[in-house]
Amino acid sequence: MDASVRAIVDTVGVAFAGSRTPQAIAARNYAEAEYGRGPAAIIGDHRLLTPRGGAFVNAVSAHALDFDDTCYAGICHGSAVIFPAVLATGQSKNCSGEDLIRAFAIGSEVAYALGDYLGNDVYYRGWFNTSMLGAVGAAAGVAALLNLGEQATAAAISNAMSHCGGSRSILGSNFKPIMAGQAAALGVESAYLAASGLSASPDVLEHRFGLAALTGADTQSGQQPFVDLGQPWRMIKPGLAVKRYPVCSAAQASIEAALFLSKAYGIDADDIEIVDCFVPHLVGISLPYIRPQNGTEAQFSLPFAVACALTHGGLTHHHLAGQAYEDLPIKQLAERVVMHVLDEEADPLAKELQPEGARVVFTTKRGNRLETTIAKAYGMPARPFSTETLEEKFMECTADSDIDASKLLKALRDLPTLQDISRLLTRG
Repeated sequence: MDASVRAIVDTVGVAFAGSRTPQAIAARNYAEAEYGRGPAAIIGDHRLLTPRGGAFVNAVSAHALDFDDTCYAGICHGSAVIFPAVLATGQSKNCSGEDLIRAFAIGSEVAYALGDYLGNDVYYRGWFNTSMLGAVGAAAGVAALLNLGEQATAAAISNAMSHCGGSRSILGSNFKPIMAGQAAALGVESAYLAASGLSASPDVLEHRFGLAALTGADTQSGQQPFVDLGQPWRMIKPGLAVKRYPVCSAAQASIEAALFLSKAYGIDADDIEIVDCFVPHLVGISLPYIRPQNGTEAQFSLPFAVACALTHGGLTHHHLAGQAYEDLPIKQLAERVVMHVLDEEADPLAKELQPEGARVVFTTKRGNRLETTIAKAYGMPARPFSTETLEEKFMECTADSDIDASKLLKALRDLPTLQDISRLLTRG
């Protein structure tokens, strides 16, 4: 599979798993009342909604479990926002699979190129880049499906850019996936309004009150935005990080390292006195919850993620659907999991572990010290999923649905040759 199809397979899979969450159920009920019926298929549901409604709901589902991919050009969950927007629009236009892939690739490239231009410090300052960059990418992708010309496409992007945003204060709240949905809907709306001749200021990025200034982006290097699109495609370089576990990408390496030590040395959770996790700055700011009080906070808690994985031999979306964060054995072990955020300037290990690696050290109750380092978790661009692993994840995510998952997986694999996507994901 090429990079776009792989990302689409992963996004559809995690959206099926996320469609059963309370946030997704609430989003579907709201969207049906707010946007009404239309041609856009809803993942995990029989309803068909308008393009904007479909984009909103499917993006909520895709981001609900934080199981979706990440691009480190902007630190953004782009696929979860952009694919739902182009899918909903493409189904309303009876587009081909090739059209859909092209629009998704274009939207992703625009989002990640904007992320490169603004720089990762924007994320560190507290902006929710998934919402901000995703909305702009969704607008560009939808513009491609609508066959807008150069001027109208620029208008679609500027429309979205004038209105996009979001604060990372929503980490751990049940509103976080809703913001992904709103970004997807904004992208659709921005492109359709551009098609009607409406446009925000053309200098919305560089204006003294524009996006770069408001986010505090460092653009003094002379870099120009959007001049190197597709050279190479950012979906390939730096690439997309795909998750093995349904929690924040910042926890993936620590989970993998802890499970490796447990298996390699035959260490049970009861044998462990303390688990020390040494991580870089990005991990520290992305996992703020030490003692999570609900399932959404648990997605951003390193102690919970490591303790749950060690207790159960893994971590699945079923653990988050229940109340594993309240299980006494997990809580007791989580109290013995300590996150150490490394000094980026003084500690050479911090550089080795960029952006979201981990060194995990077990101290057993017998006094033994065991350690391993996972600089790049499985699924990171440097260690990409095999096609087999990607498809296994898809099948696991769709296992509780009432669709023919094998048939859908084949249809997604064959997207480049599909002549009409209007029936993709619909039942019957």
